[in-house]
Amino acid sequence: MQPRPKPALDDLPPSALVRVGEAADWLPAIRKTCGGTFSLAIGVTTPDGNREAPAGLCAELTEQPGRRLVHLVNYRGDGPIRSLDVALQLPRGTRAKSVRLASPDRPADRSVPFEQSPGPVRFTVPEVKVYEIAVVNFSEP
Repeated sequence: MQPRPKPALDDLPPSALVRVGEAADWLPAIRKTCGGTFSLAIGVTTPDGNREAPAGLCAELTEQPGRRLVHLVNYRGDGPIRSLDVALQLPRGTRAKSVRLASPDRPADRSVPFEQSPGPVRFTVPEVKVYEIAVVNFSEP
């Protein structure tokens, strides 16, 4: 293997890079790179009124034509995670049509209320026992 003649990122314009030191807080750099907003934000409200990501929750965002799917897995052994507030960005020019929750812990899917002003669609997942999927259907542009 031959060494590179110059560092891999040297050809990118400075405006396309966000450099972060090894001991620095990476979250502001990631937020800046994403244009100030994330595709998916999940949090619970703590007793002191703050929002934070719940420990032990894994979330994955996938997409199919006309819908985005938020897969939620609870790895905690101390019971369900309750009242998850979800903010999900949709493709530009689309609007949410419905939000359904599906889980192997229930015999049927259930619809949940949502709101969408300019910006992300927002909804609450009442509970994640082990696995829950939120299916957000949206209009095509």
